[in-house]
Amino acid sequence: GKYFEIQFSPGGEPDGGKISNFLLEKSRVVMRNPGERSFHIFYQLIEGASAEQKHSLGITSMDYYYYLSLSGSYKVDDIDDRREFQETLHAMNVIGIFAEEQTLVLQIVAGILHLGNISFKEVGNYAAVESEEFLAFPAYLLGINQDRLKEKLTSRQMDSKWGGKSESIHVTLNVEQACYTRDALAKALHARVFDFLVDGVKRDLLLTPKCLYLIGREKVKQGPDKGLVKEVLKRKIEIERILSVSLSTMQDDIFILHEQEYDSLLESVFKTEFLS
Repeated sequence: GKYFEIQFSPGGEPDGGKISNFLLEKSRVVMRNPGERSFHIFYQLIEGASAEQKHSLGITSMDYYYYLSLSGSYKVDDIDDRREFQETLHAMNVIGIFAEEQTLVLQIVAGILHLGNISFKEVGNYAAVESEEFLAFPAYLLGINQDRLKEKLTSRQMDSKWGGKSESIHVTLNVEQACYTRDALAKALHARVFDFLVDGVKRDLLLTPKCLYLIGREKVKQGPDKGLVKEVLKRKIEIERILSVSLSTMQDDIFILHEQEYDSLLESVFKTEFLS
């Protein structure tokens, strides 16, 4: 899910926005009901990647990947994954995520798919990676040392403190625990990629900086102090900027009172007819 806040200028025009993601259904990466697909980006990557991208990312058919094969559903009639992959890349360009970062994003997406193909076997009541072949490529894509990845999937570190001393113990996992750890890593990676993309959208929606440029001279008989006029206008702009973001009711009331004070001050400054 996502929460989208639109910010309006004092004149009522859309001026900016903020988007927040919440309740991301990370479990869809590793499990789904029969007939349901996982996140669209996985299918888009497989269908829309170029030959060069497929080679560098180890992309093959959808049923090759354990995570995608769980539900047995790969295509949706009204969705063109190949076209939408290009739209996804274009959208990343629009929000300032360009070729180099796009490559890293796709590496992680492909790494998640390959991570799911790592299986475990029981060796003396403990989990061991069943095939080193399936371990090498996700380690490469995710930039992790292969032995380090294997260690983290099949064991965990427990820190204990007693008698003023601390001790670290490596506990070897069983097959069920190792599968859970693998799936937890896959879900966490997907969530981080999603957060990264949402942050890109946030940066693109930031309010455009505004400035007031006072220029020119008027022939006047008598006018207010220029410094006072500039100060009043500067405060007004600051108040309008503050009011354009979301504040609590109490804060809104306070700033509205301040705005009224500046309105009154501005009126008193210009109440004498002095322009020629």
